Amino acid sequence: MNARKLRYVICTLAILAGTALAAAVFHVHGNLEGAVVAMPISATQARLVVNLSGQLSHLGKTNTIFETVADFSGPVPVPVSSNVGVITAANGDQIFFTQRWTAVSVGGTEYAVTAVVQAAGGTGRFAGISGSGSYVARLDLGTGAAAAVVGGSLRR
Repeated sequence: MNARKLRYVICTLAILAGTALAAAVFHVHGNLEGAVVAMPISATQARLVVNLSGQLSHLGKTNTIFETVADFSGPVPVPVSSNVGVITAANGDQIFFTQRWTAVSVGGTEYAVTAVVQAAGGTGRFAGISGSGSYVARLDLGTGAAAAVVGGSLRR
């Protein structure tokens, strides 16, 4: 093989390796704790703001905030608006996400919430990120306590 063809092969392999590394997938999991605040906006609806902190694998110490409007006219709250959130890593880089959630009453003002989450871009090292995941949470609207177990995959 002549030198020119060898350089072409090496450059092609380097580009392919760079592309493979750029599309790295990493799995995220961890436990978060914090608070939920319900702000009434009508007789049957409230804006819920959930603020959670903790360690997430591959992300480190994080703060997660998400908001939704829920309808409380039935036996359990149901979402009535878009559900958006932000995960902020310790260095300030962010992941934006949307979610679909459902709740089940576990007694009194406490609910078990499950959700499917879709990453929708980010900032810094998370620019252009995509992925999906889920969480299981406990929210107590009486005490304001919130905790979640998170799992999912992100792709850069």
